[in-house]
Amino acid sequence: ALIVTDSVLSRNGYAGIDTSTVGTALSAVVVERCRFDSNFYGLTIVGDYRVAHVRDSTFYRNFRGIQVVAIVGDASIDVENTLIAENSVGLFAQRLDVGQAQIRVARSTIVGNIFLAIEAQAASSIVSRGDNTLADNAGGEAFTGTYSPQ
Repeated sequence: ALIVTDSVLSRNGYAGIDTSTVGTALSAVVVERCRFDSNFYGLTIVGDYRVAHVRDSTFYRNFRGIQVVAIVGDASIDVENTLIAENSVGLFAQRLDVGQAQIRVARSTIVGNIFLAIEAQAASSIVSRGDNTLADNAGGEAFTGTYSPQ
């Protein structure tokens, strides 16, 4: 697993954190109390059988704040108590083949994103626990569904 806490990931040429080249050995990513600022991708989870957890963090002025891309297997990100602001696209999910890509969002604020707050492509999903704030985004202010805590 990769665990990143209390860090600032800013002005990287590509991504604050990118799992696309790690291979299958990395099964989980945990990000807590981090700031992703002015990257192309703030956090990008690409690959199969990946799970990421993001808590108490900020994604600000990235091209895409948080992105998950599943290829053959499933990939998911849980986002909790996080600010996603002034990115081009706040949250992005995409399935490339037969896997499922999903972002679950709880107690987060998604505000002022330039093009879209939420973009889910190719049968992927970005779901809300129902306690988020979406405001002043240029578009994409609808989650693909909801979920209940268990």
